[in-house]
Amino acid sequence: FLQLMEKLKILNLSHSSNLTQTPDFSNLPNLEKLILIDCPRLSKVSHTIGRLKEVVMINLKDCVSLRNLPRSIYKLKSLKTLILSGCLMIDKLEEDLEQMKSLTTLIADNTAITRVPFSLVRSRSIGYISLCGHEGFSRDVIPSIIWSWMSPTKNPSCLVQSYVGMSSLV
Repeated sequence: FLQLMEKLKILNLSHSSNLTQTPDFSNLPNLEKLILIDCPRLSKVSHTIGRLKEVVMINLKDCVSLRNLPRSIYKLKSLKTLILSGCLMIDKLEEDLEQMKSLTTLIADNTAITRVPFSLVRSRSIGYISLCGHEGFSRDVIPSIIWSWMSPTKNPSCLVQSYVGMSSLV
């Protein structure tokens, strides 16, 4: 059984209405896709998610009880797509986001995120963002995110807190 788990590439636990926490990911070294769509009671993602060295996509769409992500998730160097849309309780992304060197797509609509990490602007890999009312390719979205920091009343549906020390922004 353990050998079978080590070969697993896709884990889809979507629509698991009684799932309250993810399994330990330690024995899934080759996992490429983690799909947990619409797991309404999921409230904890195991810190072992940071051990998924091959994962390219994590989809946590509509996990409405999930409050935060473990810090270890930001260590995922191979992750290309992170979907958090509908995770109503997630209220922040950490600055550690810049450690995700391969992240090209970030979709986090309908979350409680009120502050966009500055590291998102510094990211060279991000190509597509849909976040808190901002949507599109990074070259179009990042300027509007920066604008929203300076003028939070411009977009009342998504109040993004201004950053102090923006004078060094290039």
